[in-house]
Amino acid sequence: MTHASTLKGQLRDLLDQWDRADRAVHRHRTNGEHGDANEAEEARRSLEAQLYVFQLHLAELFNLLLRTAIEFNPGTLRRQLVELIAPDVGRLVRRILRERQR
Repeated sequence: MTHASTLKGQLRDLLDQWDRADRAVHRHRTNGEHGDANEAEEARRSLEAQLYVFQLHLAELFNLLLRTAIEFNPGTLRRQLVELIAPDVGRLVRRILRERQR
């Protein structure tokens, strides 16, 4: 098994966990799935904890992917980041220039 297929599997598992927990939270909030209010609150807290853990795992995976891109393909990463922030930087520069002209 390659690292890429391992990462894909981990990402797929994380996304499946997210989907299940998200659907369960939605059902709980919209349908009042549990009869007992205390049980419902416990279930909600448990699901929110699962979502939080998922977010931590996703952040770790993102950091791993970013470190890998920096190490093995920094030029492409740099171009993509520039593409991503260029509109915001352009607006910021125009605003600064307008302020200087006043």
